[in-house]
Parts: sequence; structure tokens; C-alpha cells
Amino acid sequence: MQSNIVVIKIGSQLVLTKHRLSERFFAALFSQIKLLTDKGWQPVIVLSGAVARGKAIETLTGKHARAAFGQLELARVCGEAGEKNKVRTALVLVTKDDIGHRARYDTLQRTLAELAHAGIVAIINENDATTLGGVNDFVDNDQLASIIALMIHANRLILMTNVEGVFSANPQTDHEARLIVEIKNINLEIIQRALEGKTEYGRGGMDGKLRAARIATAVGIATHIVKGTDPAILTDILVGGKKQGTLCRARGRDLKDFTARERWIVSAQNSGASVQLDAGAAEAVKARKSLLAVGIQKIYGTFEQKECVELLDAEKETVALGLSEISSRHLHDLLAQKEKRYDVEVVHANNLRLL
Repeated sequence: MQSNIVVIKIGSQLVLTKHRLSERFFAALFSQIKLLTDKGWQPVIVLSGAVARGKAIETLTGKHARAAFGQLELARVCGEAGEKNKVRTALVLVTKDDIGHRARYDTLQRTLAELAHAGIVAIINENDATTLGGVNDFVDNDQLASIIALMIHANRLILMTNVEGVFSANPQTDHEARLIVEIKNINLEIIQRALEGKTEYGRGGMDGKLRAARIATAVGIATHIVKGTDPAILTDILVGGKKQGTLCRARGRDLKDFTARERWIVSAQNSGASVQLDAGAAEAVKARKSLLAVGIQKIYGTFEQKECVELLDAEKETVALGLSEISSRHLHDLLAQKEKRYDVEVVHANNLRLL
């Protein structure tokens, strides 16, 4: 894909009012999308709200059927709003299995590249009509958006929500809470302080957005977390250069330095989980040596075998990304044993990517 690619994730709370799609919001959104394309940006939209839209049909009680109904409604509204603003759109439904399977991942990457080359804006959502639940699904659409951003080498990731950005504490309960305008490193304390609860419609809270931003910024993609009730904020940021919401600064190496296999591992297999290493293990990893279980002090989050995890040093700074040979459950069991095993390999040296 070409430069100036922006992935825009839009939360379900922005597009829905009592399970009805806001045509006014979509009209304003595609007016801004048109302005962005005229200024040389290539927008890709990750859109939530299909399942919630399906709840309006009382006879539909299952998530899968609600999603099937809601996806068509989202496609219709996007298509009509796009047509009025001379923006062509295409609907792309994906599952986590599509991302995890290398051949299907490559096919999706080529499809998005072809759509962008033709000037067509891709509308992406998880295919909730067929998902199985649990580890087989994306955690939320924030995670999906970060994966898509990595896949297509985006320059920016914008996560649009119904709050101003990231606060120092929960603004609903703490009047002293202040907006954090810029974050240079999304460490685990910041994620743990993200106290915003889940919304009526969405799956993820602010912690999910920060974890998505942590993945994207680790490979050089600046990420904005902003209040998106007025889509004009998109051109304010990308065209006007205005500071809005919270900017998470890019860190780590640019994706251009990654091989095709490394990009796939980092984007497609990323669990969003982290492990903290002792000083010796961190130095070994920096020397491109395999990570053994004995060098791990703490586990943050969960991951399955052959999923990518972030490796942190004692100060919780990112050292590398690696493909784990064992699951977090197995690793917890190993760390709980009184007699430490020194020979259990967690990440092989060939599956490490230093940052």
C-alpha cells in the first residue's frame, strides 16, 4: 500500500442510538472521509455495531443472527452515505482465523491493497455471524483495528470513542481526573489506571484501546484516542494538525524494517499479553538468545501457544516481541513449581523481534 494510510476505528456507541443507526453520524463521517481522500489520505474504517443493531429485532435472540442482520444494515447506511459524498466503499468481514492463517492473511492484505489502489474505502468488521467465541475471536474491534494497521503499514491509527481520551483517573468518579494529552510509552500502570467500564454496546473499555495502541505504537504507528461524536475531528487531526484527545507516540522500529514473516507474527499472532523478565533474561534476549521460563518474573494477560507476546525488562520497558512456544496457562504452572526448570524454552531465538 502507499503512504498516508489511516485506520479509523469507530465504536458502536457512536453509531447507534437505542439500537438504531444514526444516519446523521454517517453523513458527517463520509463528508470527512471525502475531505481526507482529497488531501491524499487513504482511510480504512473498522466499524462496530452490527450485533447491537440486530438487537432491534426482538425475534433475533442470538449474537450470530443479530450480527448477520446488523452487517447488512451497516453496509447499506455506509454505502448510501458514501455515495452521497462520492466515496466508494467495500465491506470486508474477517475472523481471527483469517488473520492467523498465513495464506488467508496474505489474501486479505492483497485485497485491501487493491481496494486502496482503486480509491475504494474498506469497511472492516469481525464476521460475528460465524465466530465461535473465546480465544477464537478478537478481544474487541480495537484489537482488530491495530492488527489491520500493522497489516497494511498504516501511518496512523485513530480510535474514536465517546470520551475525550485517556484520563489520569476515572472522570466519572474522580473530579480531579485530567486528560492526558500525550503518552510517550503506554506502560502497564497506565493500562491498569484505565478504569472506564464497558459500555452498553461495546466489548472493550479504555484498557482495550490502550492495549491496541500499545501494539501499534511498538512498531512505529502513532495512535490517537479521541472523542468521535463529531467526525470533523478526523480532519482536525490529519489535515489541520490539531492536538485532540490523547496522542500515543510511536515507539520502537518502523514496520518497514520488518520481514514479511515478522509483520505477520506481530500483527496476526499478537495476543496483547506481556511477560516481565529478570535482568539476566532481558540481557540474553537483547543478545538474541532464546527466552527460558526461569527468566520470567511475571505474566500480564493470557496467550495461547504460537501467539506473539511482548517481552518487558525490569522497568517494564519493551525489549522484544516473541512467538511463545507454550501457553500462559502452562507458563503459570511452571512458575508455580518450587523447583525451577531451566530448560523450558518459552521463545526461541529465531522467533524474537528486538524493538
